[in-house]
Order: sequence, then structure tokens, then C-alpha cells
Amino acid sequence: MSLITEKSVSALWVSGRLSCFNDDSGHRIDVICPGRVSTRGGCDFQDVVIRVDGEKTVGDVEVHLTSDLWQRHGHHRDTSYNGVILHVSMWQRGLLPVRLQDGRVLSTVILGQYFRNNKALANIIYPGQARRCPHLTNSTKKTDHVIVEAGLERFEIKAAGFARAISSGGPEQALYRGICRALGYARNTRPFESLAGMVTLDTVRIYAGASLPAKYDLLLGAAGFSSELNTRLPPSVHPLKESDWAIAATRPLNHPAIRIAGLCHVLQRYEKDGLISGLVDLVGNAPPRVAVNMLDSAFKVEEDGRIDSQVLIGTGRAREIVVNAVLPFFRAYGAGIDDNTLAERAAYIYSSYPSLLQNELTRYMSGLLGNQAFGACRQQGLLHIYHTWCRTRECAACPVVTQQKTARV
Repeated sequence: MSLITEKSVSALWVSGRLSCFNDDSGHRIDVICPGRVSTRGGCDFQDVVIRVDGEKTVGDVEVHLTSDLWQRHGHHRDTSYNGVILHVSMWQRGLLPVRLQDGRVLSTVILGQYFRNNKALANIIYPGQARRCPHLTNSTKKTDHVIVEAGLERFEIKAAGFARAISSGGPEQALYRGICRALGYARNTRPFESLAGMVTLDTVRIYAGASLPAKYDLLLGAAGFSSELNTRLPPSVHPLKESDWAIAATRPLNHPAIRIAGLCHVLQRYEKDGLISGLVDLVGNAPPRVAVNMLDSAFKVEEDGRIDSQVLIGTGRAREIVVNAVLPFFRAYGAGIDDNTLAERAAYIYSSYPSLLQNELTRYMSGLLGNQAFGACRQQGLLHIYHTWCRTRECAACPVVTQQKTARV
């Protein structure tokens, strides 16, 4: 046992050497996809696809050396582990079954019973990079074309979402909410959207006016980061709690309070003309290369005397806002007001926008498809392929796979 580490067990899980076994209750477990290494709390692997007695399910996996570590580590009290669908352990120690925080019974698989030679397990090398897609024989121009088309499809889906938001809440509120969502990263999109829905753009104008400090006090208090400011909130605003935000393991410059300060500066920047009027010329009239630089600058906020930080919104996050919110918004807005030139220019700027910062999913998909994604559209295409087909292993329908088959015909 001393030769085996949790790293070895994780390597065994992703190696594919075991793809069919029984859990502690006798249910048959078939592994369709072992998932990818998680970079967030609450699990070791995420987006795992398994079948339990033939029924497909997607979720997280937690790996331990011994089964009693689930309880000893306090996972049964931690809500962040409620997405775990399978507990994988090398050996059994203590009583089974284990439970999730919400009371559900969690299946446990004991891998050790399938191996007699423990020394062999210690020599398994943990793969640091994603495995290549088994259905991809080579990386072709057709694969790149599929990625680009997927990026454009993702853009149109986002634009359709903005069209619905414009119809229900008006264009400026839709853009404001989209900007807030983009400031939230993956971990805080929901609380940022809740904040934008509770403290609407009209609420900001009514209660904060043209004052930057008043904007900051209003939004920071509504976000739940200052109990002192709560007493000064409008009666219609019921503040979030600090526990609503994902703050653990967050870099200081990514803290929601810093992003809220950056948001206030952006709103102040376009206080006079409004968000749409302040940005429409950049999308509709500026030459594409100039538009990229000007749109980046529109959302960069580099300093604030009230905050102990030099960068509130850097270039990377500014580009995330432009690509995920501003350009799809103007695609929808232009179509809604019958300004086809504005709608087409938003799509054109998007298709030629520079690369965003890499994240765990784009790195994973680049390794899986053997494709270095250059430009925001290709990166968005990788995300679209992942969320639509790869995550649930719908390989037969994936255009990357189908184009391979078509090329061989």
C-alpha cells in the first residue's frame, strides 16, 4: 500500500484500463469518459460520463486511497461535493455507503479488488495533458473549418439570447446585464447576473446619479460585501450574501469587489451618452483593426484611488466582455432595429478578434483535437464543441468526427 499514492489512483482512473466494474451496491458502472482534471474545488475530475445500470449520467468524480477519507475529509458536509456522481477508492476502509451533503447515497467503486499487483500501479504516470480524440485520425483544414463554424454558431446563439433579453427588458439593461455576466468568470456569473437584475441600470441612475462613489457604494452594498452600506440601499434592493459568491482560491485581482469597482468605472465612462450610444460607433463605424483596440480600451480600467489595485479590468477580461457580451449584443441589436450594417459588422469584428486568455477548457480541447486555436472565434468554437458534444460524449453527432468520415468517403 505504501507504494500507491492518490496520484496513482487518479492515473489509473484516467488511463482507461478499467472501464467496467460494480459499485458497493452491486450496480454496473460503465465508463464512457473519465472526464478531465478539475481546477475547482469539490472534485478531482469533472464532466465525467458514466452509465449506471445502462443509464447515462454526467458529473464529477472524487478519488481517494481509502474509502473512509470521504468522511475524514468532511466531504459529506460540503455542498461543493454534491455534484459528485461516483466515489473512486483504491481500497475499502470503514463502512459503506457514503453520503453527499444533501443526504443522497453516493456510489463507491473499490479499484483494488481488480488488481493483484500493487507495484504495477505505482508506475502509472499521471498524464498532464489531454489525450487526443480517439476518433480524430489527423488534424486537417476541415477540422479547422469545423472549429470556426462552431465559433460562429456559438456567436449566433449568444446573439439570440440577447435578442430575447432586449425584448423582455430593453436594450441597455440587456447590455448591462451581459457585461456583468462576463465580469463574473465561470464561477461568479450567476451572482453577477443576480446583481444586475436587482440593481438595474435604471436603479443605478436614480440612486447614484453621476457620482462614481455612489455607484460603488450602491453596487458593493447590494453585492453583500459591506454590511455598513446595506442600511443605505433602496427599499427594493435585497442584498446578496457574501457566501453567494465563489471567493475561495480566487486571485485578489479577480475578487468580485474589484470587478464591481471596474464595472462602476465603465458605467461612469458612459454616464453622459449611455452604454449603447457610447459603444455603437466603435462597432458600426470604426475600421475593424481600430475597433478592436478601441473596444479593448472601452472596458479596461487600470487604476482607482479608492482601491488598492492598479488593474480593475485588464485587457484579458476586457476582451472577454467584448467577445461574450458587446459584439453578440450589437449583432442582435442591429438586427432588431433593421440596421443590417451594424449587425454584420459586429459579426465581422468577432470573426477577426484576437485570442482571449486560455482557460482550462480551451487548453483541454486544443490538446484533444491537436489544434492550436488562434483568434477568439476559434476559441469559442472549441468551447461550443465541448459543451455540445464532448462533455456528454455524443461522438456520433460531433461535426469533427463526421467530417473525418466524410473525408474518407
